[in-house]
Amino acid sequence: MTRAKILRATLTLLLTGALTFGHLFYSWSVSLRLYELSGGIHKLPSGWTQFGGARSAWAIPLELPGNAILRICQIYSSSDCQGALAAQIGISLTLLASVVVGYLTAATLVRLVMKQQLSLGRYYWRAAVIALGLIWIPVREDFAPVFQYTVVY
Repeated sequence: MTRAKILRATLTLLLTGALTFGHLFYSWSVSLRLYELSGGIHKLPSGWTQFGGARSAWAIPLELPGNAILRICQIYSSSDCQGALAAQIGISLTLLASVVVGYLTAATLVRLVMKQQLSLGRYYWRAAVIALGLIWIPVREDFAPVFQYTVVY
């Protein structure tokens, strides 16, 4: 392995970690703000905060499969679904969205910085996955990730 390949792999790995945590913070903070704007977070006169009651919430499309599995587990489970295999798969898929977006963005940035040929994949699939990891779409309230960490828990 040449030095350039080792440097590229190291930079990609380090940048992937940073961008993954950045994406997690981005998705968490923006989802809270959008949920508040859509009516899901109410500050009561007593000083308390009430969560839920919005007709819809906003979600990142790449996180929807994990959130759907998690919500279906909660609907059809007699308990709160914690520790169930379906819940673990749902949470893993939701977190995997941040890792995928972080990796693809890091790989693209490292190639640009090292002045190598940029490859966005056939039919620009890499660019499409990055875009699907950054945009927001309206979904049913209980299928949005913000519902999981405000209303459910």
